[in-house]
This record gives sequence, structure tokens and C-alpha cells, in this order.
Amino acid sequence: MKIEDLERFQATKRLPKTFIEEIPNLVAAVINRECNLNCKHCDWPLKHSVHEEYLSSQDWNSSIKNFSLTGSKKKKDKTIVISGREPLYDQDSREKLMSVLASSRAQGIYAGFITNGINLPFLFKEYPNFIPDFMDISLEGPKEINDQIRGAGFFEKAMAGFKLALQKVEKLFISITVTAINIQAIPSFIQDMVHLGVKQFVFHSLVPGEFVAPGIQTEDDDFLEMIKKIKQLADKLKLEQVIFDLYPPSFKNFPRIIEEIKPEELFVDNYIVMSLAQNVFVRFVNLLESYTVSFLVSPEGYVVTPLEMRMIDYLKNKENRQHIQNILAWDGNPYANEIIKLAKNISDICFEQKCFKFCLGQNSFCPITKKRRKK
Repeated sequence: MKIEDLERFQATKRLPKTFIEEIPNLVAAVINRECNLNCKHCDWPLKHSVHEEYLSSQDWNSSIKNFSLTGSKKKKDKTIVISGREPLYDQDSREKLMSVLASSRAQGIYAGFITNGINLPFLFKEYPNFIPDFMDISLEGPKEINDQIRGAGFFEKAMAGFKLALQKVEKLFISITVTAINIQAIPSFIQDMVHLGVKQFVFHSLVPGEFVAPGIQTEDDDFLEMIKKIKQLADKLKLEQVIFDLYPPSFKNFPRIIEEIKPEELFVDNYIVMSLAQNVFVRFVNLLESYTVSFLVSPEGYVVTPLEMRMIDYLKNKENRQHIQNILAWDGNPYANEIIKLAKNISDICFEQKCFKFCLGQNSFCPITKKRRKK
């Protein structure tokens, strides 16, 4: 499959084009590899790179300034999402987080961060006047379930940080990774959090790959039923925004998921999104689109793939890596070769399927392509 054929199909079906000559307008900046938790669904190895190799705050800031000058997108259309394994892990990490946030906002870039919330009290004490554009706090459900997944005592610590954030941050999301452990408890947990003042939620399906812990994979029927219940709650509780981030490989039969959710209600906003209600959205995330609209930067400043980020293989051959400090010298998307490779591997069978517009041929577990290939 040629990239030109994919672009032609996308244009016909009103899908986002794969502009590989454009530098993506979203940076996912990972500032460290340390974390104070060891969650059951986490697929990051416990090993991490040498701390001295991490990009300094000064280097991050100059790179962000350069990012604001790249591509055809205006500053206000650019976003930086800061994470780590845990960006508030220690005082050095928090200093770097605040520096990157301040630099991003000074450049007119929309910026926020993702955290487990444990060390938010330290952050607010050290930087009492800061307010990010958005904050995403990860929780896994009520106390007994959260602590089963994340470790004993961590729910209370996260809630202490959450309550402080609730007083300061207007765009505050609670983020939940849906697993077999917490899926049944999620609807009641949402109601509890709404009573505390939360109005925005993000749900993530698991991303099967090199590691999925035994006993945490959800069934397709259970996931569909949960979406239905949460949609009803969103209307009843008048939630501001609910987003489901679904990764095609997370499901045993992704085409069926598309049929059940009713794909005729969709629009395109960087990623393919289905609107289930005025405040409820299902966003389909696949590698082909991710590489087109965003790029991932390691703590050392290298542009990497998600798998490389977790396995740290890129450090063995740094000489051939693109570095964020050189962003002004780039003449196109740093993932151009990856995009072309993914597009070429799309089966012709996919173009006959309604589900193609959502997974763009990236679901390696697709029952349709498997059946056709056997013939």
C-alpha cells in the first residue's frame, strides 16, 4: 500500500491526511523514568537510564521555544503534555516540570501534565502560585481497588493531592486505565468523584504489546457495557467532558466494537473521534495517526517511539537519533519513515471495511484480515 493511496482514500472519506512533511503540533515530553508506584497494568520496565543524561531545564526551554517556531501551526494550536513515569517524583523533577510549563506558556503553547497525584502537596507548597492549563490525575477506582492496583496507602495520598488540585486547577481530569480489576467499580467511583467536584474524566483501554500482566485484560462486552453506563451517568450528572481513549489492539474484535458504538456519529480533530453525546466522546488512537499529529520526547531529549521509550534501546545508538534541540533543522515529521512503513503494511482488505477509518489498518489482532489471509 502506497502512502499516496492512503492519502487519496482519506481525502475521499473525509479523514485526516497524513501530512508527513509537517512537524507534529503536539509534544509528549517525558521528563524522567522514576516513579513512586508499581502499578499492575504498567508496562514500563523497572530499569531506567542514567539520571545525568536527562535533558536539563535550560535545554528543554530552548527546545520549546524552537518548537513554537516550527511548522505551519500557530502557537495557540500547539500543545505540550508533560509526563514521566512520574513528573513529580522528586524535587529535581518538580523543578523541571515547572520550568517546562513556564517556558511553554511563555511561548503561548497550551501546556499541562499527567501525574499520579501522590506528590502534589509538595508541588503546591514549593510553587504556590502556579496554575497549569490542565492537569490529569490518574486513579484506578475506590480505595480498595486503587490500592490493589497501585499499592497499599496510595489512594489516601493521591486524594490529598487531588483535593488541593481541585481548588486551583480549572481543567482537571481524572484518568482511569480500564482493567478487569476495576471495570465493574468504575460507574460508582465516578459518582463518588463527581460529589467531590470532578466534572471531567478520561478512560484508557489497555495497550497490549510486549507486556500485559495476567488477569487484567477486559472482555469486549464488559467494556461496551461500561461505556453505556458511563454515557448515562454523564447525562444524569451533567459532566462537562468524558473521553474514552480506545486503542484498536486492546480488543479481541475491534470491528465489532465499531459496530456496537455506532460509527456514523463521528468527526475528525487530530484523532478520529465519535461523539456519543454533547459531552461524551470516543477517541480512537493508533500509531499511524499518533505519529502524524504528535511526537514523543524521551527524558534525554530524543524523539522515540512508545516501545523505544519503555525499553530504552535508543540509548545504544544515540548518534543516529533525532534530538529535540535540533527541531529547527528538521525538514519534516521525524516519524516520516515509520508513517510510510505503517501505511505500506495496510492490507487492501481493510479498505473495504467500515472499521478502517478508525484503526487505519493498525489492528494486528483484527479478525477480518486474519480470516481473509487464511484464504
